[in-house]
Amino acid sequence: MIPNLKLISIAVVLVLVMGATIAIQSSRISNLNMELKQVVKFSNSKDDSITHYVNKYGQQVAKSEVLELTVRNTQKLREDDRLSFVKYFDGVNKRMNNLEQATKTIAEYNKVIDVPIVQSLDSSGKPTKFRTFLYKDSLNSVNGLIKPDTVTIKLHAVVPIYSVMYWQRNKFLGLVRMWPAKRNWFNDVMSTNPSVTIKSYSNIQIKKRK
Repeated sequence: MIPNLKLISIAVVLVLVMGATIAIQSSRISNLNMELKQVVKFSNSKDDSITHYVNKYGQQVAKSEVLELTVRNTQKLREDDRLSFVKYFDGVNKRMNNLEQATKTIAEYNKVIDVPIVQSLDSSGKPTKFRTFLYKDSLNSVNGLIKPDTVTIKLHAVVPIYSVMYWQRNKFLGLVRMWPAKRNWFNDVMSTNPSVTIKSYSNIQIKKRK
């Protein structure tokens, strides 16, 4: 009986070891497959792959899908334009394993203003060789001094930028919910300054491997 019990014990241990090995290898293969899909999706996406829509308040909003990368993929892709700026932040270590999210926004400011020119007067009320102009609203201000050979302009603009991140479930043709109901994450970015346009935006989430 005893030899049989020993054999059974050894067999049980071997089965457990084999089961653990298979589980570890399966998890490793799953992680590698996930990382490959991440790299392919990252490579196929573009820095300016955003869409725009007008919200119910008449403001333009930029929409971009959130990308996910593991720490190892982040290290491999660190020279990509969407990640290369991370090196400017001292808090992120060289291995980048303390990085949670990397966001890049490029906005343009464009505004055409017609400003009346005012003749400058000296202390006695006589016209001088200088003229001035001034424009101001709740978000922008422009003032300047026109000299005989140069123009000095001072521009000030308030650029509030708001961002939300949310998920939407996959739907077939945008109507019927697919199964399994995978969540796709998106980021919407906007500025309440109508002179500001979000030209490109990317949000990369750093995920830990399972």
